[in-house]
Amino acid sequence: MRISLIIPVYEDAAALERNLPRGFDEVIVVDASRAEPVRPERLPAGTIVLRSAEADRATQMNAGAERAGGEGLLFLHADTVLPEGAAEAVRKALARPGVVGGGFRRRFDHSSHFLRWTCRLASWRSRTIGWFLGDQGIFARRETFEGLGGYSQLRAFEDLDLCRRMKRCGTLRCLDLVAVSSGRRFAGGAVRQTCRDVGMTIRYLLRGKRAFADTK
Repeated sequence: MRISLIIPVYEDAAALERNLPRGFDEVIVVDASRAEPVRPERLPAGTIVLRSAEADRATQMNAGAERAGGEGLLFLHADTVLPEGAAEAVRKALARPGVVGGGFRRRFDHSSHFLRWTCRLASWRSRTIGWFLGDQGIFARRETFEGLGGYSQLRAFEDLDLCRRMKRCGTLRCLDLVAVSSGRRFAGGAVRQTCRDVGMTIRYLLRGKRAFADTK
């Protein structure tokens, strides 16, 4: 099974250059940057760089998926580092009967013990109910992704929305490998930012897509 890696980028070319994973059959970068556009010559040979007029992750990832040729798709944030053997782990997971997608365990590049606890909680959530967020890296069987119409046009929680829809189609698998996500968004305080995140999640769960629908 060919696995296509799809990375939406917005003003994050430096992180992309540092973190771009190896071992995938195809790598597609969808760049919406203006001040710091991705420079293809700084990326490994064969990397496909698409330009997006919209800095919107759902739009960018859908564009990358449309261009992709793999039977498996892995969507990754530019500031997330995948572990060794990630491509093969995704390939093996999707080879299992009934598995339509999944993601990785997660930890943050941050010293906070509180964040370590939230990552353990996230792993439990992913294993038990199949909910993954974008900073965990989300993979999907192409036919399932296309059958669902791809990512919904949401300003946030397009990742969780996709997972909830994929669950109706089959099993989502949490891989034992750990993806390391940037902790920079917690610069104002890990507890404070986590409380904001929980509040937004509750709002999404109570109001559904209409709470974050992209009306542009």
